Amino acid sequence: MGRALHGYKVKALLATWLLLSLTNTHQALGQQASTGLADAANVKAAFLYQIANFIEWPPGVFIDKSSPLVIAVHENNPVMNALRTAAREATAAGRPIIVRGYIWPDDIDPSASIIYTGATTGKALHNILSLLSHRKQISFLVADGEEAAQEGAMMSFYLEDNRIRFIINVNAAGAAGIVISSKLLRLAKLAGEKTWEK
Repeated sequence: MGRALHGYKVKALLATWLLLSLTNTHQALGQQASTGLADAANVKAAFLYQIANFIEWPPGVFIDKSSPLVIAVHENNPVMNALRTAAREATAAGRPIIVRGYIWPDDIDPSASIIYTGATTGKALHNILSLLSHRKQISFLVADGEEAAQEGAMMSFYLEDNRIRFIINVNAAGAAGIVISSKLLRLAKLAGEKTWEK
């Protein structure tokens, strides 16, 4: 019962986020994320699958509309367990969610449409970017820390005034053919030019 109630609260939080994305400001989003309804791992986990409602991958990434959304997360990150719990009942843009863990970059599921690396920067992030550049699958790469987005991650979470916020590298996403909703861009801090949006 406790888990079910907790899952309900996370979904309620995300529903509010989605409403805010249509009507309010980034500051309002930050205020909502700072409430006690969900800890940082749950907030990030929920955002990771809900983001599928705000981005479009290039044609061919999914076989059809019922193809699952595969999210790869580093095994040692607390977001992994939170995401697996959320994925049991949730869908993303109408798609079932499959969560795959990895330890080393080579372990990342080649079918992953979203990859969350956690606090990965510098050489470690470069290694993942290099790996992805040689794969056919287009993945939306998410990390932690503002520097990660500056270094090539498509989106990264960061803390400001004890609130979870996010930065989007629109150049990295656009170069991969990923189209980002203007609703999401209005909530984000941007790295690069706002060129690709729907």
